[in-house]
Amino acid sequence: MKLSTRLWSYIHLPDKSFSKNFLTLLSGTSVAQAIPFFVGPLISRLYTPADIGFFVLLSSTAGILSILSTGTYEYGVLVEKNDEDAKKIGETAIALSFVFLLFSFLLLLTIFLIANHNSPTGISWLWFLVPFQAFLAGASNIQNFYLNRKRQYTDISGGKIIRASGMSTLQVISGFAKKAWGLFPSQIIGQLITVFYLWRKSKLQPKKNNKGIEDTVKHLLKFKKYPLLTLPGAVINELSIQVPIYILQFFFTASAVGLYALPHKFLNAPIMLIGATIGQVFFQRSVEKKNQDEPIADTALSTYWFLFKLGLIPFSIIMVFGDSLFAWYFGENWRMSGVYAQMLSPWLFFVLCGSPLSNLFIVLGKLRLSLKLNIGLLLLRITALLIGAIWFNQTVAILLFAIASVAYWVAITYYSLHLSGAKIATVALNSLTLLFTAVLFLALLRLLIL
Repeated sequence: MKLSTRLWSYIHLPDKSFSKNFLTLLSGTSVAQAIPFFVGPLISRLYTPADIGFFVLLSSTAGILSILSTGTYEYGVLVEKNDEDAKKIGETAIALSFVFLLFSFLLLLTIFLIANHNSPTGISWLWFLVPFQAFLAGASNIQNFYLNRKRQYTDISGGKIIRASGMSTLQVISGFAKKAWGLFPSQIIGQLITVFYLWRKSKLQPKKNNKGIEDTVKHLLKFKKYPLLTLPGAVINELSIQVPIYILQFFFTASAVGLYALPHKFLNAPIMLIGATIGQVFFQRSVEKKNQDEPIADTALSTYWFLFKLGLIPFSIIMVFGDSLFAWYFGENWRMSGVYAQMLSPWLFFVLCGSPLSNLFIVLGKLRLSLKLNIGLLLLRITALLIGAIWFNQTVAILLFAIASVAYWVAITYYSLHLSGAKIATVALNSLTLLFTAVLFLALLRLLIL
């Protein structure tokens, strides 16, 4: 048997159509993720941990606001059965996002004037750019959902490549020019170019007449289940991911944020590369199967095992050799980031395996349950971080955060499989045995070579 055939048998995607769509997205996303990965050593040497920490603080805030800006109406773009309704809800979401941009900018202006009047240090002008990044990220997400519905995966891939290449190029130029503030504007410009590219492909745009305004209000009310049920869970989930950024910034320094953010960003890259990519295709396929009253279990299991086997060795290596690898690739100043990478990698490994499957909460209408779980996770993470930050130090805070996160994601991954109709006991046992064996072997290897 040929090696390629054996490898394909090993990873096993659900079916030919699923595989084609996934591989189309994967090829473009691979390039998009490879660009910042290879530029990473330059970025880590051109900018300090404090520079990166402040950039991540701005970017994380924009990410949370981008969810609020669309009201999560974009989920309706994919879930709604009627194509015309799907298009209308996408256009409505873009209009809503623009209104949110205006409102948040005025609110930020008020805060800026008060803060700079009462404080000798004031706040940075870069915060004014946060609403624009939120709007652009929200608009891009809406367009991607619409293109996913239309199975225009080549266009989605193109948008990812444009964003990554534009942002990385400008960040490197800014670094060589000794302009540390250029990190965030570079991200915005890359996102802006992407939005224009996706707009040309999707043709989604709000109506410009009075009837269009009436239609917008009508559709906001018609699809109100998304902001009422999906939005709170999405915001809480994003907050629970970003909460270390805010707690580390409050209790420690921007450098502490930067040292945490670097491993999170680069370990999250394969999740965006593969997990989020296959998640888009899995979401579309699950909706299709549900609408046709077909079973989802086989697709869910195949997706899970593909992601588990693909991530097993790379994440196991990070769990064991993370400190040495980060010091070699990013520079000795970032060795502590490698230690954090070792702590975070079990959690992010199960995010890779489980995040596509968690779309089943939306597909199967388990929105209230999803909201309760996300609230529980947020409270669990905040508690873990505060215990570490108040009574110990930033390293213990990150360790406790990682433990809480991996416990949740192990549970949510296998519960999602259960929702699909799959039998999970054997799957869980085999998975955890494989993971433990891989980590143990690599740990023994480290004792021999280091």
